[in-house]
Amino acid sequence: MAKNLDANRAKETGTHEAGHSLGLEHSNTTNAIMRATGWIYGTYPIQDDWDGIKAIYQ
Repeated sequence: MAKNLDANRAKETGTHEAGHSLGLEHSNTTNAIMRATGWIYGTYPIQDDWDGIKAIYQ
């Protein structure tokens, strides 16, 4: 399936899946990398994503 993704969607998917590997679950925040559905063409975590990481590792 990944071969059908454009470069930005592939990066976004990789970033999202890396979040799961760090223990993050899906977010209800619309433009978070960890949102459950859709594409935002973002490849970097936003504050909501960082807050999830901090909750796990601090």
